[in-house]
Amino acid sequence: ESMQSEIERFLENPNATAINAVRAAWLRAHSAYELTTVHRHFAQTVVNEATRLNLLSLQYQINHWPILPGYIDYLSSYPESGIVNDMTVPLTADDIRAQHGLFDINEAAVGFHALEFLIWGENRDRLSPRPFSDFQAITVLPADAEARGLALDELSNNRRRVMLVLSTEILNQDFESFMALWAAQSNDFRVRLENAASPYLLGDLLTALTSVLIEDVLARSLYPMLNGDFTDSFPSIFSHSSQNVASAQLFGLEQLLLETSTESMTLDQILSNLSGDYAEYFFQNFDASKECLVLLFSTQGASPIPTSAAEAEFTVV
Repeated sequence: ESMQSEIERFLENPNATAINAVRAAWLRAHSAYELTTVHRHFAQTVVNEATRLNLLSLQYQINHWPILPGYIDYLSSYPESGIVNDMTVPLTADDIRAQHGLFDINEAAVGFHALEFLIWGENRDRLSPRPFSDFQAITVLPADAEARGLALDELSNNRRRVMLVLSTEILNQDFESFMALWAAQSNDFRVRLENAASPYLLGDLLTALTSVLIEDVLARSLYPMLNGDFTDSFPSIFSHSSQNVASAQLFGLEQLLLETSTESMTLDQILSNLSGDYAEYFFQNFDASKECLVLLFSTQGASPIPTSAAEAEFTVV
């Protein structure tokens, strides 16, 4: 809601200060979502199959990466690209949702990263984000637009304003669906946890912890980065806040390990009591992952969109 309020204020009077407030709100909201990564992994191990599929579907709506930014709005090399500039796509919530993953899984029209690109643009060098003037309302039809037969609501600035509002509303709706799904399943979820034998429950928890490290931190970020793939490994390349994603995910793990207590024992103490060797191995790898990510993120001056990636997305389209 904070982000939605900032966007409303920004669109009332587009200016540099207001768009920076929108960007700050996006960063806060996205980091808060990434903090829940380990909890979402754990939930998938204990809920029924139908609920698990619903959760995965919502996650695809909310936070899919990588995306093809030219599917959303213009790129410097393709100034007329994207839904914003495609007059054949009506700008309604239902139509925008229908465009999400229409031809390719990475053709995202909704979610955090589609919204990120709308707010920041390509921003290849960290110093050239989308100008606030891209969102200034045009109330008088320019002569060249009139000659092309365009109406005011078909101008890219005006469509971009609508797209920004719709993207935020859709994201909020998806979060409401997420919470409604949890509310509907909360009793069943609690019963499953209460009836689960402690060793199995601890095993599910460890599975969630390790899957975050392997799937989200290592496989998703660290391994591609080590192989020179700086597109998929930077999940927030437009805002250049990819390090925030990794930090939030790891902080969520640390909170679970160090702050969640059972009978006055934290989870890391329980692990140590069960197997000192396993606990030592786990924490050594955990600390090593953090150190590697800090080092690699700190040595990357920018998170570019390679030309090959832009070419690839238009091959798909």
